[in-house]
Amino acid sequence: MGTNFLMIGCQSVQDMVEQAKASEANQLMHMAQFIKATKLDVPLARLDWTAFAKGYNGPGYAANKYDEKLAEHYNSYA
Repeated sequence: MGTNFLMIGCQSVQDMVEQAKASEANQLMHMAQFIKATKLDVPLARLDWTAFAKGYNGPGYAANKYDEKLAEHYNSYA
């Protein structure tokens, strides 16, 4: 989201957009920076999909089964 530009190390929303448009690597870096800035790296490292999904998606995570989907996809590649 544009409101997160500072926490991922960008100077402005436009800077974030330009970086994201430049490469997938930048998009991945933004995501990693967001995860670290919001401390979602802790549940991610523990493979606590419920805590990660709730932190990332908010309270609607359960209705959309984001935690279950994350676990399923992780297990398919693990």
